[in-house]
Amino acid sequence: MQQLTRSTYLQADVSAQYAFKNLDSSARMVMGGPSAVRAFSSDFVSVDTGIVVRATAGWRLPVPVVPVNAYVFYDVGTGVLRHDPFQGQPNNVNLQGMGIGVDVTWRSVTASVSLAKRVGGSAPGLGSQPQTWTWASLSYSF
Repeated sequence: MQQLTRSTYLQADVSAQYAFKNLDSSARMVMGGPSAVRAFSSDFVSVDTGIVVRATAGWRLPVPVVPVNAYVFYDVGTGVLRHDPFQGQPNNVNLQGMGIGVDVTWRSVTASVSLAKRVGGSAPGLGSQPQTWTWASLSYSF
C-alpha cells in the first residue's frame, strides 16, 4: 500500500502460479472471488497457470467515532486452464472487473462490503455468470 496523503492511498496486489503439468483441482489457482477477480464467483474457473492483478484506490472518510474507508478497484486475471490442453477445447481464461467498496472498523471488528461488475473476459461458461457480484465479510482481530 502506498499512502498518497493522510486520507488517500493506492494498493496493488499480484498473485501468480505456474504449473509444469496438469494439476489436481485442489492445486489449481482460483481466478474469481473476494481474493481474486471480484466480479466473478470463486467457483467459476480455476487454472493451472495464471496471474491476478488487483489495483485499489482508497479514501479514509472523515467520519467521527469509527474509521471508514471507501475505495474503487479494478481486477484483471489471465491464465491457462490446463498445462496440457484437451484437444479442441478452449484453454485460455481472461477476466476483468471493477467496482466499489467500503470498510468500517470499530474496535477489533471490521465490516467490509464491495460491489463488483464484470467489464470483460473470455472463458468457457462466461455467459452463465452474473454481471455483478456483492461480497461482504465481518472479521474480528484478537
